[in-house]
Amino acid sequence: MGNAISMRKVGEVYQYGKGVVIDKDKAKLWYRKASKAGDSIATVRLNEPFEILNLGIKPRKFLFDKHLKN
Repeated sequence: MGNAISMRKVGEVYQYGKGVVIDKDKAKLWYRKASKAGDSIATVRLNEPFEILNLGIKPRKFLFDKHLKN
């Protein structure tokens, strides 16, 4: 499991630009590797709305969104 956590940490480095230029594609790549290696936190991050994660994918629209605007 130690390698999976390390892979997720590399994803975080690229996601947040910790010492490197932010790279959304590399962040996703490392989260996928970590997820495949068994890291559940990486799996959750891949399934969260990516706009929240600053990875460039728009979140899903929910049916109640239009009701909130009224």
